[in-house]
Amino acid sequence: AGSHNASLYKCRVKNLSSRAGSVIGYDVHTDSQGIVLDECFNGELETKGDGSSSLTHVEACGLMFRNETTDNVVKNYCFQEPKAKNGIVVEKIFDGGVENRVQQEICLLDNWGND
Repeated sequence: AGSHNASLYKCRVKNLSSRAGSVIGYDVHTDSQGIVLDECFNGELETKGDGSSSLTHVEACGLMFRNETTDNVVKNYCFQEPKAKNGIVVEKIFDGGVENRVQQEICLLDNWGND
């Protein structure tokens, strides 16, 4: 079961890594609707394994809208490209849902997301 009508504002995900699976900064689960991510950052995401995950074909991802998600929004975001071994699928944003909206990527400050 997914979440409905929730907002994440000024969130940071940083320094996530996995040796044996996927790494996903923000994961909007199946059946979620009306989720808003605003002014969110992610950086330094890395999968170090061989990419053998049964959950998804995307092994390193900044934001994942899973299947059957609807009407979710990410806006005013700043995501770094995730890192992975050669041949592993990497995406800043993966949208497996319907009518999800990805608005403008912006970085508010040169060091936004730094400690």
